[in-house]
Amino acid sequence: MSIFTQLAKSVYSPKDMALFRFQKIGKTILYIMLLCLITTIPRTFFYGSFIQDSVSMVNQAIEKDLPDFKIENGELKADIEQPIQKEEGDALFVFDPNTTDIETYKNKTGLFILKDKVVSIGNGQTQTYSYNDLLGTSLEKKDLQDFISVFDSIYPILLAVIGVLVYLFQLFITFLGITLLAFIGSAMSGQRKLSYKQVWTL
Repeated sequence: MSIFTQLAKSVYSPKDMALFRFQKIGKTILYIMLLCLITTIPRTFFYGSFIQDSVSMVNQAIEKDLPDFKIENGELKADIEQPIQKEEGDALFVFDPNTTDIETYKNKTGLFILKDKVVSIGNGQTQTYSYNDLLGTSLEKKDLQDFISVFDSIYPILLAVIGVLVYLFQLFITFLGITLLAFIGSAMSGQRKLSYKQVWTL
């Protein structure tokens, strides 16, 4: 019985599933790998789509909402007098090269790009990143747009890498879970005297 036939029978035939315990463990491992692959594909596209949509939103925000700017010597410089604010739901985005504190927004959740740092507030936690820590050199608006263009060009490769990582993680978790359940199952098999291998294969 091929692993594809086995997959089909496992959906509707418990009797055939009980016979799987007599097959070689290598075939069972292939079967598990196939199941993990099937569950990985939609998850990979979900993660990839989420990343692509997020990058697209950032790109649109940079092009439409932000003026030309430059980060140099740890300071953000842009030719605006009033802060740019954008609110979506409970999240607030602020671009303000003229201030260094967020007292005005301390009860808000969101991302705040200030004169000397980037501040992220969410779930009651505040994360602060100075430009000196984030950047080793100067950065302009065009540099960000160029980076996003590069990201778009390598997106298929990135999607493949994400898929491999998700698949390997799924395999690890699945094999770990099966191994633990097999130990428990063999200990509880009672008079049936099922071997550890048979329980693992089941």
